[in-house]
Amino acid sequence: MRIGVFSDSYKPYLSGVVKSIESFSYQLRKKGHQVYIFAPDYPEAEKKKDVFRFRSLPVPTNDDFRLAIPISSHIIQQVKKLELDIIHTHSPFMMGWLGRHVAQKLSLPLVFTYHTLYGEYAHYAPFAKGLARKLVVKYSRDYCQTCDIVITPTEFVKKRLLSYGITTPVRTIPTGISLEPYQASNGKDIRERYKDSADEKLLLFVGRLGQEKNVELLIKSFKVVRENLSKCKLLIIGDGPERKKLARMSRELLVDDYVVFTGQLSHDKVIDYYCGCDLFVFPSVTETQGLVILEAMAGGMPVTAINAAGSSIMVDNNINGILTKDDYYLFANGIIDILTDEEKYKYLKENALKKAADLSMDKMVDRLIASYQETLSQQRAKKSLA
Repeated sequence: MRIGVFSDSYKPYLSGVVKSIESFSYQLRKKGHQVYIFAPDYPEAEKKKDVFRFRSLPVPTNDDFRLAIPISSHIIQQVKKLELDIIHTHSPFMMGWLGRHVAQKLSLPLVFTYHTLYGEYAHYAPFAKGLARKLVVKYSRDYCQTCDIVITPTEFVKKRLLSYGITTPVRTIPTGISLEPYQASNGKDIRERYKDSADEKLLLFVGRLGQEKNVELLIKSFKVVRENLSKCKLLIIGDGPERKKLARMSRELLVDDYVVFTGQLSHDKVIDYYCGCDLFVFPSVTETQGLVILEAMAGGMPVTAINAAGSSIMVDNNINGILTKDDYYLFANGIIDILTDEEKYKYLKENALKKAADLSMDKMVDRLIASYQETLSQQRAKKSLA
C-alpha cells in the first residue's frame, strides 16, 4: 500500500502523536508499504524525500510548535503522482482538513486517528472556555463523520467519541512499543549520575509541562513522599509553558534540591531514563492513551497514575501499577506504597514488562494494516455498486 499521512505535528517537534506516526511508519515500511508524510515545516527540519513540508507559523503559547498553512496549488497533482491508496490524518484541523480535501477530491479512503481529547484543552482559549469546548467537540464529531474509519488509541476514547453521536466505524489500536531499543540500554549511566546511594529511589515523569498534565499535583505529592522517604529524587523530562512555575513551586516547597528538570530530550536518551529509574509517576488526567506509561513499562518500571482517561486503561491497578484519585496526598501514598514493599514492587515490575510485550508494535501494526484493508475493501464494494 501507498499511504499518505497528514499531521499538524511532526519531527523535530516531540509529542505522543509524533511518536505514534514515527512508530507506525517505521513498521509499515518494514513490511513493504510506502509511507509519505505531509506536515508543517520547522526551521531545523531535516529534508527527506518522503516528507512534504508546508509553510508554517510559530504558536505564541508554545515556542516549539508550528501551525501549518494548509495551502498548496499542486497538492492534488503531487498526490496523484505518488499514486496513494489511502489518506490517514492525525488531526482534524489544518493538515487534517487538507488531507480530507485531498481524499474527497481523489475519491481515496480517509482514515483518521483521534489522538487527543481536544475539548479537554479548552483552558488554552483566551475567553469563553465552555463555548470553546462545545465548538471543538462539534467540529471533531463533524470531521469524524466524513471519515471512512476512525482509530482511537484506547477503548476509553472510543466510548467518548461514540457518546458524541459518531456513526463512523471506530477501531481501537493503541500505539505499540518497539522493544529493541530497550534491550540495548540498562540505565546504568542514569543511576550513576543521579543516585547518591544504591538504595536511593528515582521517580520519573515524562511529558509536556502544560496545565493539562497536572504536574503541580506531582510536586505537591513529592513533598509528602520526601517526608516519608528521604532517599528519593524526582526527575522531570519535558518542557512547556508551566516549567518556570513548577520550578518556583519546588523551591517554595523546599524540595528543589531533589527535583531535576532535564528539559526536552531525544527519545533514545529518554529510554535510558526509563531503564534507569525506579518508578514512573504520571498525574495527567487528559491522556487518550498515555503512551509514555507504556514506554515506562517497557523499561521495567511500575507506574503510579491518576485513575482517569487513558491512564486508567493503560495501568491495571495493583497489577502493573497503582491508580489513585486526583488528590496529591493519595497520589503520594500510592508512590510510597510501591517503594516500601519490595515484593509488591517486583510483582508490579514483572507485570509492567508483560504489558509492554503484549502491546508491542509488531502486533499493533498488523491491526492498522487490517483497518486499511477493511476501508479499501469497502471502497471497492461501493465502486462496484455505482
